[in-house]
Amino acid sequence: MKGRYGTDDLNGTLLALAVLITIIGIVFNLGWLSYISLGLLIYINYRSLSKDTQKRAAENRAYLNKTVVPRRMIKAFVLSLKDKEHSYHLCPGCHTICRVPKGKGQIDVHCPGCGKTFSAKS
Repeated sequence: MKGRYGTDDLNGTLLALAVLITIIGIVFNLGWLSYISLGLLIYINYRSLSKDTQKRAAENRAYLNKTVVPRRMIKAFVLSLKDKEHSYHLCPGCHTICRVPKGKGQIDVHCPGCGKTFSAKS
């Protein structure tokens, strides 16, 4: 693997998508979905074994930039499940995760990132 790109977040997401497509194909007896899954696996291997590391890194950066909001929404949801004393909300302006105490009702939240104030249920 010396001089090869290896794996990254985009490859991980593509792998999860390939597994999901395979499971859907098995459950609903759609054999043609296995070809899509196989194509994704071939593309994952191509990206991992590529020697053009700058291009693969640029692809990964573009993927990460386009998926900032969904990834932060998932992170806020997971944090809310773990922390029983606080709830987590995304700022509508800059999408920073803001922590507020639970049980206070409807409150105004001040974002530490951009300074915007928004209303949220705690």
